Amino acid sequence: MLGAAPTSRISRAIAVGFIDDHQSKTPFLIEIPEIDNESVFKCDVTGAKTRGRPNSESEPALPCKAVQILYHWLQQEKVMDLFERQWGSYRAIVEANLMDHRSVAACTGEVLEDWLLKRPASAPAPSMIDLGCGDLALLAPLLRKLPLGDYTGLDLTAPVLPLAQQALGVVPYPTHWEEGDLLQWAQDAASNTHGDSIPHNQIHAKHDILHSAFAIHHLSDKNKLKFLEGARRRINTGGIFIWADVFRERGESLSDYANRYAAHIHNDWQALDSEQRSQVETHIRRFDIPADRGFIEKAAASAGWKWMWLWQGRHQAEALAILTPA
Repeated sequence: MLGAAPTSRISRAIAVGFIDDHQSKTPFLIEIPEIDNESVFKCDVTGAKTRGRPNSESEPALPCKAVQILYHWLQQEKVMDLFERQWGSYRAIVEANLMDHRSVAACTGEVLEDWLLKRPASAPAPSMIDLGCGDLALLAPLLRKLPLGDYTGLDLTAPVLPLAQQALGVVPYPTHWEEGDLLQWAQDAASNTHGDSIPHNQIHAKHDILHSAFAIHHLSDKNKLKFLEGARRRINTGGIFIWADVFRERGESLSDYANRYAAHIHNDWQALDSEQRSQVETHIRRFDIPADRGFIEKAAASAGWKWMWLWQGRHQAEALAILTPA
């Protein structure tokens, strides 16, 4: 979700140092008057000047490695600044329970406890992967109690992985943290590794428990089907897939859904300020593609899954489904 948390704006950056060109050490000074999406990048290096826009398709023709390092560092600062603003709004949504995250976590716990009770006593400790794990703020207490064989947290946003690892803390089973895309995971594409070293066979392993909360709705319908097909190949016999997300009503268009949810945000999300609510609405209209309930049931069946709706939120959007191999 987009947000507007307090930020530290870079209004001026100056670096002074030396360029080692293997022959002499040349002093340099770099001055960047302003860094944002619209500013012009300027740098002076011993009289040489380059100009360009940081968000253009072609980066400025930077004159030396030192300038390139600073330039890319500043670009990374912009990315982190955006993440912090978005994450601030996301945390406000979770803490105010605006999308029923508490009910989702409670229902997930009940499902897993029931599934574990029915699991044969001779079965090995289950392997779990969390697709779009986020910071584990609400799920960590449950995970600490589960008798897992191992846990993998995968998220496309690398900065949340240390937060998730910290939230989970010390557990009696191996944990793995991956920066990666859930569709690529389903299609057996290797992801970048963060934290523990993950052997090749672990990246491509099958799991007993698949879990995803509020992540898959960013995929197109075509890619949702690809994901379901791939995930079906990545689950062990007798496994379970717990999918919590936002979904459209049967026959509801994307525009009707967006209008309905936007009205809900502006009328009921008073825990967010007006700018945050507007940014969330913009995010929904630009990036969210919640599946039509009828479509996704058929897509899951065609991919080899049995589908069961288990929980419905207050707003006819949030819901939780259990999928098992057919």
